[in-house]
Amino acid sequence: MKSDPLNKKVATADDIAQVAEEAEWCDVRLRSGDVLPAETIRQLFQDADAGPKGRKKRKAHAGVP
Repeated sequence: MKSDPLNKKVATADDIAQVAEEAEWCDVRLRSGDVLPAETIRQLFQDADAGPKGRKKRKAHAGVP
């Protein structure tokens, strides 16, 4: 088992969306006493996955005089 912090994988948005699809969601009771339904949590992850993707940055090319 590797414990070196430099070799750890950083989760991508696709990784998080895949885990969210596989998870069995349950209702969450907030400290205020309100209950957040599982369907709402699932919908938040689906909306985030379907949201706008980041733009790819264009590489600047050196101009030819």
